[in-house]
Amino acid sequence: MAIIPYLLAPLVIIIFYRAFRQPEKAFAAGWQRTTVVLIAIIYAFLALAPLLNGDRAFSHLFFVYPLLYAVLFRRRILGWLGQSARRGVVTFCVVFLLLWFQEIFVVLDYGGDIVAHLSAYIGFYLGIPLTFTLLRRWNYSFAQLFTIGGLWGVLIEQEFLGPKMLLAGDWGGFFWFAPYIFVVYGLYLAGPYLLFCDQFKENERPSRLKLLVYFTDVLVIPLLTWGAYTQVFGLIVPN
Repeated sequence: MAIIPYLLAPLVIIIFYRAFRQPEKAFAAGWQRTTVVLIAIIYAFLALAPLLNGDRAFSHLFFVYPLLYAVLFRRRILGWLGQSARRGVVTFCVVFLLLWFQEIFVVLDYGGDIVAHLSAYIGFYLGIPLTFTLLRRWNYSFAQLFTIGGLWGVLIEQEFLGPKMLLAGDWGGFFWFAPYIFVVYGLYLAGPYLLFCDQFKENERPSRLKLLVYFTDVLVIPLLTWGAYTQVFGLIVPN
């Protein structure tokens, strides 16, 4: 069962590109929403079933959690936020808290002091919503943000493991590792976008240059805020 989430990841990528081509259709009843719900159920099962054998696989909830807040409970969350959802500071705080919370899945899998772990990653997750300052100026699509986020993750995850695999000629390992990480990091950007996508409809579509600029922002800003935060507060990032 441990290999199933990785085998399914390429299919999930294809489904997401198709289902969220027009996000509003995934928010209402229809095949898009049904498919998204099915993916959430499958990965929730894959995350929780190992508990029966005393194992842990909570990291698979990285597939489930963004679908919960961005699609299945989107209307309720936006209802709670009301008109304040259009304020930049509110968007920043909501995106930060939603993304930062996901680190709990890592702690549940690998153990350690949950307070120390979450504290060490505050700087990283402060950087991601900072990039939304740029994002709010243009009308990006789900596909654009999912792709930017996915490529960002494949590049930086586990201290640039993806590029290291390619340089070492480990193509099999790379194609096993990359699709899964692509989905996780793709949803880091696309999940918040789906939640707040109504704010961007009237904006201008970004040029290819602006897409490159945003990728650079996403690549650099979280690492800078993370480094600055850990230095200022003298924190050590858990292994």
